[in-house]
Amino acid sequence: MLLAPILWILTIAIYILFAGKFWWFPDPISQHGIAYDQQFTITLAVTGVIFFISQMALGWAIFRYRSNGQAVEYSHGNNKLEVLWTSAAAFLFVGLVLMGSSIWAGVHFEKAPPDAIEIQVLAKQFAWAFRYPGPDGKLGVAFADGSSFNVSANARMEVNEFVYDPHGHSNASLMSLSKGTFTFIAGEVAHTGSMKVNTPIGTMGIRGTAPRVEILNDGSVKFSTLIEEK
Repeated sequence: MLLAPILWILTIAIYILFAGKFWWFPDPISQHGIAYDQQFTITLAVTGVIFFISQMALGWAIFRYRSNGQAVEYSHGNNKLEVLWTSAAAFLFVGLVLMGSSIWAGVHFEKAPPDAIEIQVLAKQFAWAFRYPGPDGKLGVAFADGSSFNVSANARMEVNEFVYDPHGHSNASLMSLSKGTFTFIAGEVAHTGSMKVNTPIGTMGIRGTAPRVEILNDGSVKFSTLIEEK
């Protein structure tokens, strides 16, 4: 007897929580994010209406056909109704998929505009880390000693060691470059210790120059030294 009203109350409470958006997504930071949020809202609205109606109907069935001492009657069901709601579910599912497919295609097949900003994104479990370029539009890595690296979009760099004490003379750093193009300026570690840069063909010791390293797909390395104009 109490099961039906409990089910109705829970359904209404759940519906209010979702419809009220008390806990919702953060504001989108891209045009694709706006489209994704709109598609999610449409999907949630359609499925929410179906959920509300079905749960209310389930509560009514529990109340209507509750045990009252009568003999149980067997019912084979209604084939026409089964075909109807199965077809309706398939139609809604396919429609939502087609609507979302256009958004997916826009993300994967449309080229970025010429003035788009290139960022680096690191995927974590349940989180994303974004790193934006500087005023010059390039991605870079800066260290506490003043060393800085400008890297290409496909670059891969590993920091194996970094020891820096502003008042010390035994500072050390070791960077491993495995792919992409790198332009870097040596910082205080190069002057007060040992700065080494490892590449697929060898290890360089840096003392104060501004090198440019390009590692090609075949593993070969191009090295040049930048000269500052005064």
